[in-house]
Parts: sequence; C-alpha cells; structure tokens
Amino acid sequence: MRVRLFIAPAIGVVAGLMLVLLAFADPLAVARGWAVAFVWSSMVPVGAIALLLIHRISGGEWGFALAPLLVPAAKAIAVVALASVPVLLFSGQIYDWASPDIPAAVSRFYMTAPFFAFRTVVALCFWLLFGWLPVLRSTALGAGIGLIGLGIITNLIPVDWVVSSQPGFHSSDFGFEFLIEQILAALGLAALLGPQGEDPRECRDLAGLIIACILGVVYFAYVEFAIIWYGDLPEKAAWYAVRIREPWQVIFNCALLIGAVLPFCVLLSNQARASEAALRGMGAAVLLGISLHIVWLMAPSFGVQTLLPAVLGIVLLGALFAMFLRRTGLRWAAQRNEAAAHHG
Repeated sequence: MRVRLFIAPAIGVVAGLMLVLLAFADPLAVARGWAVAFVWSSMVPVGAIALLLIHRISGGEWGFALAPLLVPAAKAIAVVALASVPVLLFSGQIYDWASPDIPAAVSRFYMTAPFFAFRTVVALCFWLLFGWLPVLRSTALGAGIGLIGLGIITNLIPVDWVVSSQPGFHSSDFGFEFLIEQILAALGLAALLGPQGEDPRECRDLAGLIIACILGVVYFAYVEFAIIWYGDLPEKAAWYAVRIREPWQVIFNCALLIGAVLPFCVLLSNQARASEAALRGMGAAVLLGISLHIVWLMAPSFGVQTLLPAVLGIVLLGALFAMFLRRTGLRWAAQRNEAAAHHG
C-alpha cells in the first residue's frame, strides 16, 4: 500500500524532468505541448461542475450517487488554474494570432495576450467559485445562474484555447460540443473510480449518461464536419485537411474507436450496464479516447514536435490530479454509503 502511494508522485516527477530536458532543446514545442495538456486538464473538473449544477436543477438519484466523486473532481479546478500559468505567460508565443487569416480588428483588439489572459482568468475564477463554494450551487436559482454563466463561458473559452490554435477556423457549435465532452470526461472518471456494485440501478444510470454524452459529442462533431467539408468551405476545411495526415489520422481513429465506438457498443448490453467491472473498463476507455481527441484537436496546429511534450504534460497533470483527489479525502465507498444513508 505504501508503495502505491508513491506511484503517482514518481510518475509526475519523471514526466516533469523530461519536460524540463526537452525545454532546453525546443522551448516553443514544450510550451505548446503544455498548452495541449492544460486544455486536457480542464475536462474533468469543468464537466464535474456542470454535472453538479445540472443535478441541483433536475434532481435524480444519479447526482447523489456520483456526488462523492463529482465534488472533489470539481475542486480539482485548482490544478487547472495552476497549470494555466505557463500558458498565460507565453500565450503570445504559443498561439499565432498575428496570422493574416485572422481579421486585423480581431487580432488587434480581441485575440491579444492580455485580453486572452483576462478571459481565461475570469473563467477560472468562475469555475473556482462554483467548484469550491457549495453555497453558490445549493439553490436552484444559484445553479441556474451558474449554468447561464457556464453557457456564456462555453462559447468563448474553447474558442480561445482550442480553435484559435489554427487561425482561420471557426465553428459556432464547437463550444457546446466541448462542454458535452467535458461532462463525458467527468462521467468517465466516475465510472473508472467508483461505480456502485451494490445497486445495479446506479450502474445503469451512469452507463446511460455516458451513452447520451457519447451520442451528443459524436453528433455535434459529425454535423460540424459535414457542414464544413461537404459544404465546400475551404477556409474551414483546412482545419480537417491538416488533421487527416499522419500521424493525426491514426490518433483520431484510435480516439473514435476507443473513446466512443467501444463504450457505446459495450454499454448497450444490459449485463454490461449493470456490471461494475464493465463500467470501470469503459470509463478508462472514455478517458483515453478523450485524451487522444484533445491531442488531435490541438497538436496538429502546432506540429508533430509538440506530440511528446503534450503526452508528458498530460501524464504530469494526471499525476497531480491523482494526488489532489487523494489529498481531498476521496474515499468512494465510505462517502457513497454516507450519501445513500442521508438521502434514503
């Protein structure tokens, strides 16, 4: 047991040292790779916050069952805030906002390093408040205000962090697709770390939510691609043209098969939906698929040289998440029993 406690810190230290060594050889590639990892780090915490707000309004036993994981996961937004520091400091070098593909007015007044930092800090403060102060989401009114704010942020921040990595591309539904994927990431972590084996209904509820989110992400992504590609929009199609080259096409295929097709097909089975072991496996598959998808979304804009730093950054931040969740006292079984007793 004592050896297991040191696994995450050891992995994090090794990944961090490798990033430092790579930074001496190619600091820009490491900075851009870290930006990819930073975006990845936001997936579970923001998704957890969204689920907590949705449950406060909609109700349902699923929220009480998942709360012992969602609450610490939402607080892990503090790790995202920490990871944002290098991105905010070097955003002008990471992103090519001076590209001629960006309108002059946008690059001069909107896509600037100070304004990018301002929008990011505002979003992080919003998430930190709703993640760390339960009183803000304790009423339906507070949760409703939180969801409105989340909707506004959803239309801004994913564009800043992801879409602006390749100037000239824009999609009006990308933000909502990204939010659904963040919710899917939180559900995937819940499935991996703590499905309830004593009540099969709770496993089925979690499996159903995962299926719904997979359908939502795939639907938005396909509609976006169909409109742009088959609508013959060259400026936007360039986004996909870069990403169908190797190795990006392989990464996307793996993300789709592992993170969407496999969990969807497996969880269609009633037996699998009621199985704790199956849910754990599909939760791991969902999280791996989302990690590959984030890499596919951003790394092609920066070049293949950012691939290794991005992976190392994800490993490092994943280790930090694991340590954070452990330090916040996450003990799924004990807290689940307490929540079940409280809510009948």
